[in-house]
Amino acid sequence: MKKFAVLVAVLLALWAWPCAGQGPWVNPYTGGMWNNPGSCLLDTMIRNRMNQQMLEKSIGRGTQADPAVSRVQRVTYRAADNLGNAEQLAASLTDNPKDRQELTGFFREALGKYRSAAARAGRADDVGHALAFCLACCYSVANGCDVPDDRLMGLARQMDVALADMPGFRQVSDAQRQTVAENFVMLGMFVAAGYEQSANKIEARAAFVELAGSCFHSLTGLEAGKVTLTPNGMRVR
Repeated sequence: MKKFAVLVAVLLALWAWPCAGQGPWVNPYTGGMWNNPGSCLLDTMIRNRMNQQMLEKSIGRGTQADPAVSRVQRVTYRAADNLGNAEQLAASLTDNPKDRQELTGFFREALGKYRSAAARAGRADDVGHALAFCLACCYSVANGCDVPDDRLMGLARQMDVALADMPGFRQVSDAQRQTVAENFVMLGMFVAAGYEQSANKIEARAAFVELAGSCFHSLTGLEAGKVTLTPNGMRVR
């Protein structure tokens, strides 16, 4: 499979493939029905006016930390050892058994490294942190810069607030929350790793930069180049 086709497949797969054994997700805000949690979350974060305005307000109001943010209840989950998310994503990308095995190994390793880092940061099994990680990876690649740990943590606290405004999301199962979180992590890792490994391939690197910008915009409604990451989260320039 050509690299660009893989990129497109990844972006579509993360929001389109169904979660085995799980029924449709009903968005509590829009009333839309989805066959997977990723699409439901995307529907809420991007297409719902109330939440979009809430996110924009959070992003656009200065840089001073809000004491109320620290009191927001984070969206966490009791993690299962293996829900098969890496295998399902790999299977959605290629029918070649060897390629599927390699991709599964990559995604498993990526999830393992992320879990260790998140645990050290005190944000293990945490949807808000996983979403922030994905955004940080996309922001880094789209803008050609590093994202320091304090910026990542500020972004995670901001995502906690965004998720707290989605009461319907708190009612879903631990497995569904974990699936959402792991999808975000795998996407972020794929974008970051692909960008780094294509250093000597101009067209491939440009494709990863484009994918990073598209993902960031899809998740926030904002262009990565017009946003600044601060210790307190995103701020529109």
